[in-house]
Amino acid sequence: VVLDPMCGVGTILYEYAAAHGEASLAGVDIDADAVHVAQENLARAKCPAARVTEGDATKLAMDDGSVDRILCNLPFGKKYSSEAENVRLYRALSREWARVLKPEGAMALLTSDAAAFRQTFGAMPGLKCQAEARVDVLGIWADLMVVTKR
Repeated sequence: VVLDPMCGVGTILYEYAAAHGEASLAGVDIDADAVHVAQENLARAKCPAARVTEGDATKLAMDDGSVDRILCNLPFGKKYSSEAENVRLYRALSREWARVLKPEGAMALLTSDAAAFRQTFGAMPGLKCQAEARVDVLGIWADLMVVTKR
């Protein structure tokens, strides 16, 4: 199971399906309009195993240890929130995502707020940052973090 818990219009899930073929894909987003567009995009991409639902990424309707991979473009805290709000959000996300991730599962997370990431995901017991890379995302520097669950 590959999950994007803040999937927006489903771009990451769509790209994953294009690169890796059949997989059980799950997307969640708090915005009903984005969920509708993601469902249409994944249907057009012929991803029959994809499931996108409306929901809160901090309170996923998923069983403990039910997800193999989490892929997500985390909020950067520039357009809709602040870096202080990111710390609160990332703390809630790290707890919930660690709950649904299987042991030995992995997350690939993109953030422009590495400090908030390290305070939250980096400090979460049972999670370990395995790798990080600095990337330019449309003129904004961001960090791609790979985190595993022990």
